[in-house]
Amino acid sequence: KVQRKMSSWDIQDLMVSAPAYQQMAILLCDDTRVVKVFLDVVKPEDVDAVAKAVVDISEVMGRGLQVVQALTLAEFEKNVSVNTIFRLQSLASRSISHYVRKVGAIYLSTIFGDLLPMLLKNELSESLEIDPTKLTKFDDVNKVVEANRQKLANVTQIIFDRITSPEMVQAIPREIRVACHFIEHACVQRGQEFSAEDKSKLVGGFIMLRFYNPALVTPEAFGLLPPGSVPSPVNRRNLILITKLLQSLSNNVQLGQKEEFMAPMNNFLDKNAEAMKAYLEAIPKDPLISQGKTAWAELDDKNLKKLELPNLRKFSITSFMVLHRLFLKSGNEIIDRVSKLEESKFLRNSEVSIYVVINGLGKSSRFKDSKPLTHNILGNCLCIPFDVRQEKVFVQKLDVSKFPSVWSQSGFLSFVDSN
Repeated sequence: KVQRKMSSWDIQDLMVSAPAYQQMAILLCDDTRVVKVFLDVVKPEDVDAVAKAVVDISEVMGRGLQVVQALTLAEFEKNVSVNTIFRLQSLASRSISHYVRKVGAIYLSTIFGDLLPMLLKNELSESLEIDPTKLTKFDDVNKVVEANRQKLANVTQIIFDRITSPEMVQAIPREIRVACHFIEHACVQRGQEFSAEDKSKLVGGFIMLRFYNPALVTPEAFGLLPPGSVPSPVNRRNLILITKLLQSLSNNVQLGQKEEFMAPMNNFLDKNAEAMKAYLEAIPKDPLISQGKTAWAELDDKNLKKLELPNLRKFSITSFMVLHRLFLKSGNEIIDRVSKLEESKFLRNSEVSIYVVINGLGKSSRFKDSKPLTHNILGNCLCIPFDVRQEKVFVQKLDVSKFPSVWSQSGFLSFVDSN
């Protein structure tokens, strides 16, 4: 509904909130712990929209990798089992899915753009079904199943060989490599909780579950088929069977435990286990090391440029409107959680920025479920009760030196020292 009413940044009533949107962009990227706070406040029905908004904004701000790193660590903190990390539809997993899809779009076209249409016209044009219960119309079911197993193994081998070929490994986007590096690093931080096998399983599960397999199952959604082309039901089933093999191969899990008819395909897994292991060990590594450069140097805080108020025309309106709704729905809870974060060089600025953002956004008639905000932070120097769009905010024991950038420059609020 919002998108239908708004087509550009030139709309006057939207520009009223523009300064708050600029501050919101800085808030999300200046201290990534604020993004991690969203993990606990976003409702399930809003997860996908918020995930996409966070990724899109952080990418334009030049902090996409930092946000992905923070969300990866958060995913490990929230899940103690290797079997649940990146498996649930959490904000962290959805954000990272959006990120790799965004940065890997051209690569997916390179790797599958010519291959998939060709396979769908040839090897995948006829059913490769290997579930006997779905082949009852045939007189000799066993013969059909055996033939289809071989065909399925052959076509999956073609796709796997393309993925792991030296030229395609070399072409993997650096951003996807570093996302896999974050997973490895998170495993190392957890120490003995995760074995080397677990680390490989997590990287493999991520790269297949969140990147390759979605593109294989729904190639039309990734622009991998000619315009207007959609896989037939037979095509789709064949693609699903292929992804089952690739997913189990990347997870290093034998088939047949849940679907008995898949068990004979374990020969394919055994044949390609070493090639998959080598691939999963290669992709998290920084290729620039071979040039004598420091691995992932761009992640060092020292190499990050200071964030400045962005030009909003570089962003999608939708991204800000999604987060606008989140702040209006859950502003009190967000402030609660941020106020409990451990002290850092960004913390106070983050707290103040949240107030500036929320006050600047105001209560919008567009969002019927937005709530008035009345909140107190009980910290060393800050106690701010206010209502949305209140013109004056009373600050007790305010130490202005701790908030020079926001408190002195903000045009949203006027502050009166109650002392």
